[in-house]
Amino acid sequence: MSGDLSLGGTVYLPEGMPHTLPGVVILQGSGANGRNEYRFFADRFARAGFVVMTFDKRGHGESEGDYGAATYEDLARDAAAALARLREEPQVVRSRVGLWGLSQGALLAPMVAARAESLAFVVAVSAPGTPIGLASAYQDSIRVRDAGLGVAEAESAATLDRRLLAWLQTREHRKALDDELRHLETSPWRRASSIPTRLPEPPALDGWYWRGRTLDPLPAWRRLHVPALVVFGEADELLPSELSSRNIGRALVEGGNADHLMRTFPAANHVLRTLPLVAGGTWDWPRAAPGYLEAVDDWMKAHTRPRP
Repeated sequence: MSGDLSLGGTVYLPEGMPHTLPGVVILQGSGANGRNEYRFFADRFARAGFVVMTFDKRGHGESEGDYGAATYEDLARDAAAALARLREEPQVVRSRVGLWGLSQGALLAPMVAARAESLAFVVAVSAPGTPIGLASAYQDSIRVRDAGLGVAEAESAATLDRRLLAWLQTREHRKALDDELRHLETSPWRRASSIPTRLPEPPALDGWYWRGRTLDPLPAWRRLHVPALVVFGEADELLPSELSSRNIGRALVEGGNADHLMRTFPAANHVLRTLPLVAGGTWDWPRAAPGYLEAVDDWMKAHTRPRP
């Protein structure tokens, strides 16, 4: 239960389990809302000896509520409820439980940690280190460029995203910005981006998608005193990975987090799959970045070993 909402979830149990096991809750990205979308990781972590919890986001699968109307605070509360439920499993040692989050899940991880006691670790994969509105500007510039349009068009999309962020922060000059969006409605570069044709209205403005664009993720990282592994792909197409890594790493240092590791994998995208052409090789199917899965396994195991 998350407040008055019932959430549906699945617990994965390792084979041949001992009486006391570590645990991990999987926090999804924004694009996949069902627990089964992350079965690969759930299975892998269970085979590594962890009791794993996956859950449906509110309004999807067996979970009640409305995902679109939720705030990031609501989503963090849901994840904290899943964490509490995992700790009720008789096989789990409460002090040896952590979080693994991708993208939106990585953004939520330090917010969830603030609601929990005695977390063993946080693994954050492709966590935004800028306000979400600036990450959107980066995404749209990449989308426009990949659509075969020019550098000037890509910069126009990024500039408009930044103006949209400024409007969300101040709510000033709505008519001028709305008129410009209407004027650009059929523009090829606007259609290649995520920029809306109209400014959003309440109640959509109150949900995570729009209000969340103004969120600065760094204060939550400064407050995180849980061991943290923060992972990026060098060729991330959805957020500026180098800037995000630098910002989050600085926030962790400023907050006094003495046990954190920043890792960036070459030629890897947002979900940490390598892009062979980016790496200078011949075409091949994207595969997990070499060493990425092993690094996560090793970090989680190292931070959940029983202590004498």
